[in-house]
Amino acid sequence: GCCHSASMTYTSLKYPSHFPAPGGSVVWDHFEVTDDPRYATCQHCQRKISRGKEVKHFATTAMLLHLKRKHPLALVPPQPGTSGSVPKKKSPSCSKAPVPKKHRLATLERWGKGGHAEGRVPKASELTQTIGEMLALDGQPFSFVERPGFRQLMALMAPSYQVPTCTTFSRTVVPSLYEACREYLREELRKAGPQVVLHFTSDIWSSRGGDHAYLSLTGHWCDQSGRRWALLQAEVLDESHTARDIMEAMNHMVQGWLVGQGELTRGFMVTDNGANMVKAVCDANFVGICCVAHRFHLIVRDALEGDRAAGGSASTTSKLISKCRKLAGYFHQSIKGGKMLQEKQAELSIPQHKIMLDVETRWSSTYLMLERLVEQQKAIHEMALLEELGISGPLHKMEWDTISQILVVLKPFLEATESLSAGDALLSQVIPVVKELENRMEKFQGIDAPGWGRPLSPDVQALVRRMKEGIRRWLDPLRSSTVHVLAAMCDPRVKGSVCSSQTLDHWTEVLVNRVREAEGQRQGDVDEGDPLSRASTPATSQPPPPQPLPMWAKGVASMLGSRGTRPHHQAGSAEASVTIYLDEDVEPLDCDPLAYWATRSQMWPDLATVAREHLSCPPASVPSERVFSIAGDVVTPHRTCLDPGLVEQLARLHLLILPCLLICTALQKLPYKLLVIPLAPFFFVSVFFYSARDASFFALSFGK
Repeated sequence: GCCHSASMTYTSLKYPSHFPAPGGSVVWDHFEVTDDPRYATCQHCQRKISRGKEVKHFATTAMLLHLKRKHPLALVPPQPGTSGSVPKKKSPSCSKAPVPKKHRLATLERWGKGGHAEGRVPKASELTQTIGEMLALDGQPFSFVERPGFRQLMALMAPSYQVPTCTTFSRTVVPSLYEACREYLREELRKAGPQVVLHFTSDIWSSRGGDHAYLSLTGHWCDQSGRRWALLQAEVLDESHTARDIMEAMNHMVQGWLVGQGELTRGFMVTDNGANMVKAVCDANFVGICCVAHRFHLIVRDALEGDRAAGGSASTTSKLISKCRKLAGYFHQSIKGGKMLQEKQAELSIPQHKIMLDVETRWSSTYLMLERLVEQQKAIHEMALLEELGISGPLHKMEWDTISQILVVLKPFLEATESLSAGDALLSQVIPVVKELENRMEKFQGIDAPGWGRPLSPDVQALVRRMKEGIRRWLDPLRSSTVHVLAAMCDPRVKGSVCSSQTLDHWTEVLVNRVREAEGQRQGDVDEGDPLSRASTPATSQPPPPQPLPMWAKGVASMLGSRGTRPHHQAGSAEASVTIYLDEDVEPLDCDPLAYWATRSQMWPDLATVAREHLSCPPASVPSERVFSIAGDVVTPHRTCLDPGLVEQLARLHLLILPCLLICTALQKLPYKLLVIPLAPFFFVSVFFYSARDASFFALSFGK
């Protein structure tokens, strides 16, 4: 103990601890005293600068010179009448405690070490653009930039920066960002390559308050990098939503993107099953594809409503779901009920989740509401014994069992909806999913219903029969849809298994004719010689998918056993390429179809073109619906008067900026200039036009 005290005394005598005083020289906004008080560390480059050899002669001149030479932009302009030297009365040689970091002035000039080049301060134009991106990303009103709190923050962080007015952002900044985005998208479409097909999805959405309606248009294509998609346009559609008005708006938007795009070809149009949308697509001479997720919704909705869907009385299951809806509504409207539920959840040690209320236009929300009620069954039952919960009495055991059985029956449709609504879903997966749904419904009518272990109740059996009828009405026609069948046949994991032995030869001939058309188009441009003389390269595959197998894969497995045989064709190259392709064994389920055709594009160029055309189209119009989810965040109660054109611009910028920020946050290696659209088009491509493989990578990167 004595030795330690002596050592400390000796050290303090040899190197006295003198620190800068509060309110001292401006250099102390950029330096900190080290353990050895004779040196200070630059906060920009971590270099140690000498303050002097003796305590009485410590000075800041060397530090000031270092800032002027190495970090000139970090210095605040000197006040009138002052010199480069520091007044003696502000010298840090007095023995005061050091100023903690959190009390130092943290201006943008000190951020050089945080990602910018050494000592670099963002330009005013970069700050203005970043604020514009923030408004689009966070859904903030333009008046946000004039609020006192934001102005105070910017005055502290960037004292020399003059924040533009909200009018500047709405009329100049955001539109210029939008135009940069739009022009670059046009350039990417021009560079997509020969014989690239651009598919579309479209949907209608009405803003909050019903001030405006919008018709969205998203584009989907496949190039050498894989599948791509982008929001192309969202046009105001305030006229009556007749098929004629929709067709005119649709043609106007599509032609605006196809004109001047070289060899870009108009592809399929995916919409919901509304009569006006279907007729508009037909009148516009599109190959129309009805959204399979919307068809799932129609099947489940009609099955749950029972005879009421046809104008009759409601089914028993419909009445029970209405009862559950009232129960969930009680917890949404009653503060007292919500608090009682929390107390019961804590008492019974069950998950403290809120009761969900379903939405009429989303059947999956009904499933989630019932699932949450079953999870909270014990707490709800005990509360219902004490007081009324929006219904006449507590649900009895038979009703709870019926709810559980309904969930078991609806789960396959939930899996199918999620599978075909995913970003990497392919049109070729639709028919296998339909096959798997039929198999599941058949098993529910057995003695031991899957997921329940015993026969279903008569009411739920009636629900299963209505769902099977819905499958026959809405999904069976897809088995004979040319687009869906050809897409499945072009998927190397499916091939001819999608057809029965009686229809395989017919669909093979349809595929051959389509390949002939592609061959004629190719030879009309460039004669590439005999494709069969080129060597084949083995297909590459992605890592195996997680277990259990996805729903579409189970459907494929069930169809492989019934794969038909087909006679050999000995005719021209179209017949030969299709014959050789179909005669090969199917690829493993973890094979990437687009990677497969990338390796076969030299051997079978025309068949590969047809395959990419059908595999690049999404099976559902979910991308357009996701755009409107973003638009719903844009048109908030604080922004109901927002110009419709700005709504589209903000929605598109939101789709761009969020992935950029996620990647920059994850990598921490990209310079600031890559966020500036005009300076970094390659970064724009890598984020906004992402492939299914990229999306999987992002999920792995950000899921932890």
